[in-house]
Amino acid sequence: MPKISVLIPSYNSADFIEECIKSVVNQSLENIEILCIDANSNDGTLKILQEYALKDKRIQIILSDRKSFGYQLNLGIQNAKGKYFTIVESDDYVDLTMCEKLWRLAEICDCDMIKADIFGFEKGIFGRNFKYLSMARVGFGSKVYGKVSIPKEEKEIIKYTWTVTSPFFTHVDYDCAIARYMKALNEGYDSLMSVTPMQGFFWDKSGSLNYDIKLKKWPATQETGVIYELNSAVFLTNAKVYKEMRNRIGIKPFLFETNKIKGFDIDWEEDFLMAEALLKTDGQIIGNELEWGD
Repeated sequence: MPKISVLIPSYNSADFIEECIKSVVNQSLENIEILCIDANSNDGTLKILQEYALKDKRIQIILSDRKSFGYQLNLGIQNAKGKYFTIVESDDYVDLTMCEKLWRLAEICDCDMIKADIFGFEKGIFGRNFKYLSMARVGFGSKVYGKVSIPKEEKEIIKYTWTVTSPFFTHVDYDCAIARYMKALNEGYDSLMSVTPMQGFFWDKSGSLNYDIKLKKWPATQETGVIYELNSAVFLTNAKVYKEMRNRIGIKPFLFETNKIKGFDIDWEEDFLMAEALLKTDGQIIGNELEWGD
């Protein structure tokens, strides 16, 4: 069994993917598997991955029928065989000792999950400009660094660390989600996932999905049925589900509703631009933390 499954979701990342995959195949910890989940890239990304797969038997390419970071990760988790898994985004690269260091720490401390800081970079006039990015929210480093925590009993690791893909989901929102998850367990649910309720005119190739065009061709948006979009702000379940089902949710997940801002999910480059635009409102659009109902 591989010690770590490395998941690399990708779509049209030709400018970065070779540096990314090189940093993974050359890890000092060799007993890893590398799952490249590509959403049918058309810019040469897939060809590069295929070339590396021919040279390294640890690489497995999985084709996704959806261009969705969360969906692609779920495909990777379902196929992962490692004791642990880690995620490397296709426009990033990692230190060559990352897997070995994190694996040893997880084994020594008997941890299910390890979180670590990262360096961000952007293109500058004279090359890349690097910036150290702490995983802890400003002012809360002492609450999370160098500690082994049990999230069910000590919520600091969830409350005071940030998540990249859902930047407007705060520690208060996580508190609400955890409380609702604990209540949902007593109601027969085995997990929780955050969703955004959507009303509008949704179709697939067979026709309309959430309104009957035979009854009313163009109903008001508020009259259409609710469809839930999984937004990846939070997933909650127990370790047994992760290990046995290889998934972030169980058979019966509770749908934890968020509004569009709280559930805003960063998957692709244009999403970062939208997030930056929201931040420039100085919180007027983002608003305060929500109070969740039942």
